[in-house]
Amino acid sequence: VEVRGVRHTDADKLKALYAPMVGQNLFREVTSAELMSDDPWIQRLEIRRSLPSTLVVMVKEERELLSYRSGEACMSMTESAKHIERDCNGVSINVVQTPLAAEFRNFVYMYNSMPELKAGELTLKNGFFTLREGNTTFVSTYEPAAFADNYKAYVEKIRPRYKRVDSVDMTVRGKVYVKGVRNG
Repeated sequence: VEVRGVRHTDADKLKALYAPMVGQNLFREVTSAELMSDDPWIQRLEIRRSLPSTLVVMVKEERELLSYRSGEACMSMTESAKHIERDCNGVSINVVQTPLAAEFRNFVYMYNSMPELKAGELTLKNGFFTLREGNTTFVSTYEPAAFADNYKAYVEKIRPRYKRVDSVDMTVRGKVYVKGVRNG
């Protein structure tokens, strides 16, 4: 048995599941529903025979969009909106209050298209999120254009003026409010 296309799924488990099918009648249909694993990462399985004696299991897994911590559990959100438990290694997003579905979708879009969000620790709440970069905390809504515009204004106009800024409020598009600025 040869398993292809796995990143999160246990390939050895699939090999063990499909091993009894090797050597069976060539014309017997092998269905994935017959021996489907209960692994939440598996979106689709395709089984092919490779003569003379190999069964090839092609796995299409869920595509991970981001990983987040919610309480003590860590989850991965997939492209099909599944939330699958995972280990907590490398997770820098903390969900304190679950955002609305539209807010979460906007955040996923922002996270995947704006590298500045991957630079620090993120905390998601209902209505807004915070980004902690070093000693500075940014507060923003889930509106992608507002965050992008305000962050750009902060980087170009405010950051160069001060040695340190404690907090940046970017909840209103076109307005950047700073607190705790220091020149020295």
